Amino acid sequence: MIIAKLALSLILASGWVESMHFATSLMKNNKNDKELIDRVGEQKQTLQTLIAVLEENNKNNESDQLIQSFRDLKTSFDQILMNYKYGAHNGCKKTHHYIKS
Repeated sequence: MIIAKLALSLILASGWVESMHFATSLMKNNKNDKELIDRVGEQKQTLQTLIAVLEENNKNNESDQLIQSFRDLKTSFDQILMNYKYGAHNGCKKTHHYIKS
């Protein structure tokens, strides 16, 4: 069961990495696409959760290097400031992300 949980967490991590690769590749040609920037910025919390899932299932320290790589990436994501505004229309939220400079 431990191996299955580790395998599932690694599959989850690889899917996230692939989707981030696609999104950031799109950003190279669409640097002013606010919606795309927001979607990538929203991954800050997802990355934190992903690290926690990997740590929880890393019983034999097999994923130490991968976890450290994600922690290094998190350092970059920590530069993203999130600002949530809630609109009056159906309680919809508008999200804006800013990168500290």
